[in-house]
Formats: sequence, structure tokens, C-alpha cells
Amino acid sequence: MTAVLRSKTYLDFKVPNKKYTYVYFKMVEAQFWQLKHYLGFRLKNDDIILPWSVVYDDWQVSLNRIAQNTIKKIPGCITVFCKELLNICNTFEGSEIRQRCEELYDDFYQRNLDKQIAERIRLLDTTVFSEHKFSEFLRASSKKRTGENNEASSSGKRVRHVDHADNFVPELFQNHEENEEVLSSDVECSNRKQDDDESILKIFGNEIEYSETMKGIYLEHKKHYPGNTIIDLRPRSKFFKQLSNKVVQDYNQEIEQKSGNLIPDNVHDFLVDFFSQELTEAEWQDKIDDLQSPKNDDKPNSDDKLLVATIRIIRRTLPQFIKAFSLGAFNPLQDIKAIEKPHLNSYVHPCLEAALWHVARINYIFGEIPSQNHVKRECADGAGYMTGADKFQLIYVEGARPKAKENKELADAEKIARNLETMFASIGRETINNRRRIPNGMAVFGGQSFRLRIHLFYLDYCEFCLHEIENANLPRDFTEMADFVWYYECILKWALLAYDMTVKFKEIRNQKRPSRQSYTNNIRLLDDH
Repeated sequence: MTAVLRSKTYLDFKVPNKKYTYVYFKMVEAQFWQLKHYLGFRLKNDDIILPWSVVYDDWQVSLNRIAQNTIKKIPGCITVFCKELLNICNTFEGSEIRQRCEELYDDFYQRNLDKQIAERIRLLDTTVFSEHKFSEFLRASSKKRTGENNEASSSGKRVRHVDHADNFVPELFQNHEENEEVLSSDVECSNRKQDDDESILKIFGNEIEYSETMKGIYLEHKKHYPGNTIIDLRPRSKFFKQLSNKVVQDYNQEIEQKSGNLIPDNVHDFLVDFFSQELTEAEWQDKIDDLQSPKNDDKPNSDDKLLVATIRIIRRTLPQFIKAFSLGAFNPLQDIKAIEKPHLNSYVHPCLEAALWHVARINYIFGEIPSQNHVKRECADGAGYMTGADKFQLIYVEGARPKAKENKELADAEKIARNLETMFASIGRETINNRRRIPNGMAVFGGQSFRLRIHLFYLDYCEFCLHEIENANLPRDFTEMADFVWYYECILKWALLAYDMTVKFKEIRNQKRPSRQSYTNNIRLLDDH
């Protein structure tokens, strides 16, 4: 930055230790308070490399406090210097420098994150995915046997043929130009029919129960799109709009029974009362600090536990929004040019992480997360794992920056659908190999953040069905505080359904194992492909 401190007398000025600013301004002389020097200090001294939005906000907030003379005994030339540092960010030259600083810092941040992820993968390779590796070995052996059968075909033995449909165009991407608005949220379904996937589908068809409504939807989908393996039942999908009003009504009733009453009245009333208040930044911070769990002398019921979890989630995540709202023109939620990772890591992932942990005890990690479950070893923006005896991955999330283009939404939606299908089949395969029953209503959960809206859904089986649980906008300033009611309820519903899934897996461990006949039939189906 080109702002210059105009008084040589105060070149060595430091903010007093007891004043409320970031420690950098208490340790470093005023002449060095430019953004580039500040970032170098953070990268050198911080034990944990924080996202750009957090680091940049600390710099801005501290300068604002000094510039507004909220700290007594600050020389006038220092306050003017701080104002110039802030104002220059709005100039063309300043915005270019800030952009380069942001790119440089994000590069360091990503390298540090990659290092942490590499260490986590090393640990997971020795624990969580050990059984998965064994299943990969079995599939490799199966392919070897297939090759031997093909080589022996000249002796009269039957040769196995595999049908591929890689060139098939999914229904969700047909007539793209004519259906641009509808297709903006549709998912391109994977149509790669590998033999092992066909075998696991046969087992799911025998093991999992589904309603008459879903059977009718399945037959309708097969009639129009026989090659697709995923039925997209989200409200804006092309196939969903083709269903009759009667089928849609019956389907909506089933989804409403499953997710419509998940939020109890005491939690809803608390959220409405809390976010209907009109407060200043400082008053909101005090309200968050004063939030306490309700005192109940009797044994707390499930509604009380959810309210406690909700309060913990708010205390963990709301301060970051309040901080952004208080920055006015520098509010990152109003900045359509915000970079993807800082945006997601500050305002989306922490909310999902807190909800999944406090409600479902699911360990949610975010960044660029590689996983052996993902198609072509792709990376997810967020992934969640069970923490009990089973370490299954139940959560897959993708996101985009606020100014993302429409094709980014399509690409992420396709990626989520493909990986949810792979995760579902992987869990089923491992469950069968361990001679355990497949939970009725088994599901995996996906999330997509596009621009300033989150969409949360789950995938279950009849073939594979993608259902939207809820969607909500991210509030952007103090005038939209009431929108937090729907934002938090959306995330809570998703986390509650994920929690229900973890409970079902625990119950399966306590149930009687499937009969030997059922077990051997399923194993033979797996091994024959």
C-alpha cells in the first residue's frame, strides 16, 4: 500500500498492550502497518494458518478501531494514517495489490492445508480404509479371473461380455439450450454400468424396502430414461416436473413425514425470538456471549438436547457473520468477487461442521479433501465421517464462490451425485462383506453451496434417488437477521437425518446376523463380477 505516516515522531508508535486490537499492532511499529508486512507477520508467527477472510478482517477491524479513535491517547497522525490504509483498499491500485496479497496468502494457506490433509490420509490409510483396501484387492482378483476366462474362450469355455454405456447422454442434460433455467440445478447422472455396481444393485433390490409411491416413480423413470442410474427428485429437476400431480402430492407427503417435523417447537420458537431482535454489533456479541443452555432439573429429553446443540452451533458460527456485517463496505458477504475457499471456509463449512458434530457426532472436515470413495480420486470441498465403530463416509459437499457461473453449479451437482452413488455402493459392499444387514432406509448426504444459497439433500435407494431436504440463503447483513431462522433450521434438519442414519448403523450391529444362505448368495453376487 502507498499510505505514508506523515510524522517522523510517531514512526515507532505501538498500540498500548491493554487496548483491544490484534497483537500485531502492539508489537510492530506504526511505519510497518501496511497489509504486506502484516501478512508476513501472520504467516511467520501464527501457529495455525487461518483463512484469508479471518486474517484480513483482523487487520481491517484493528485499523478501524484506531482510525475511529476508540482507543484513547492515539495521536491524530496515527488515526489519519490508519484511515488512509483503509481507504486505499477502495482505489484501483489498492484493490490490485490486495488481490495479489490474497492470492499469495491463499497459496501459503493451501500448502499448509495440503500438508495437514496428507497427514490425515496417512492415518486413515492405516485405520479407516483398511477394509476398503481389502475389498479393492478382491475386485482386482475378480478382474484377474475374468481375464483368465477370456483367454480360455478358445477351448470352448464361455466368455463373459461387459456392456458399457459411456456414450449415453443423461436425461438431465438433454435439450440443454431449451431448458437452461431448469437445468441450472439438474444433475447429470452417472451411467457407467460396471459389473460390480450391477451386483450391488441386485443386492440392494433384495434387501431394501421402499413404498408404493417410490415403486411407481421408479417404473416411470425406467420407462422414460432406462439408462440412468439416479432418479433426480429435487423440485427443479426435469424428471420431477414430468411427474403427475397425484404422484408429486404422494411423494411430497412422504418427504414431509420424514423431514417436515424434525425441528421441535421449542427450537423453532427460540430461533424466532433470538433473531427477531434489532441490536447493534456490540449488543449482538453480548447476546451471543450470554447464550446458555436451558436448565432442567429433570432428565433432559431429546428436544432439550437439540436446543442445547442449537445454542452451541450459534455460539460457534454466528460471531463470524456478525463480524462480517459490522465491516460495512468491506463486508465479504457483499463482495461478489470473493474467492471460493475463504468464502466457504468462513461462512458455510463451519456451520455444517458444528451442526454435524453437535447433533450427529459426525466428524466433518473441509478444504480439498481426497478420498478413496470418490470417483477418479476427486477431491471434495467437505466430507463427513462417522466416529463410532463404523467409519463410513456419510457426507459429501461441494461449493462455489459468490460470483460463480451457471456451469459451475451444473458441474458440482453432477460431481456430488456421482460420488454419493459411489459412497452408497461402497458402504453397502463393506456391510455385506462383514455379514451385517443393510439398514432399511440407508442414505448418504450431500450438500452444495452455490453463490449465497445452500442446498442440502440425501441419496437413498429405489434405484438411487436424490431428494432435496431443504435450501436456504446465507444472510448478508443486519437487515437479514431473521433469515438465520431458516438457515439454521435447514442445517439442523440435514444433521438430524444424518444422526438417524448413524443410529441405524449402531442398531444393525446389535441385530441378529443375516442367514448363512442370504450371506453366501450376496457374497457370490459380489465375487461373480
